[in-house]
Amino acid sequence: MFAHSFWKTVTRTASITFLLCLMQAAASANNLTWYYNATLEDGGTVSGQFNYDASLSSNQLSAFTLSSTDAAFGDYTYNVGDSSVSVINSNLEFVFSQNGGNRSLTVRLNSELTDSGGTADTGISNEFLITGSPNNHNSTAVTLSTTAPTPEPSTIFLTLSAGAGLFLARRRLS
Repeated sequence: MFAHSFWKTVTRTASITFLLCLMQAAASANNLTWYYNATLEDGGTVSGQFNYDASLSSNQLSAFTLSSTDAAFGDYTYNVGDSSVSVINSNLEFVFSQNGGNRSLTVRLNSELTDSGGTADTGISNEFLITGSPNNHNSTAVTLSTTAPTPEPSTIFLTLSAGAGLFLARRRLS
C-alpha cells in the first residue's frame, strides 16, 4: 500500500516538474536575439544585435546594440543608453536614432519578425544624417538571423533534480 501511494506521489511530482520546465522554456522563447549585419554602399558596415518579442503589441525591441563603421559619417554605436528605437510601418521598419544627435539607422523588413527565429527577409536598410552631406548610405547586403535559444541553467537543474530524485526513490525501495 505504501509503495503504491509513494510511486503515485513521485509520478505526480515528476510530471509537474516536467510541465514547469516546458512552460519556462516556452516563455523564454518569446524574446529572441536577432543578429544584424549590413554592408553599406560606401564600404561601411553595420552589425550588432537586438532582442525582439513578437508577442508584445508595442515596444517589441529591447537591449539593442548596433555598431556602424562609416568612412563619411564616422563610427557610432546605437544602444539603449544613448539611442532610441521606433517600430513603424506595421512592424516592418525599425528606426534607431541617436538621442539628441544627428544620426539615424533604418532597418527595413519584407515580412514581420516572429518568435520562431531563423532568417528574416530584409529590404534595403540605410544609415543617414538628418542634416549635412553626404546624408544617406543604402545597404548592399543585409543578413538578419537568430541562433537557437539555449536552455537556461535553472531548467537543466530542475530536470536533473527530478531525475536524481526518481533514481534515489527507486533505489531506496529496492
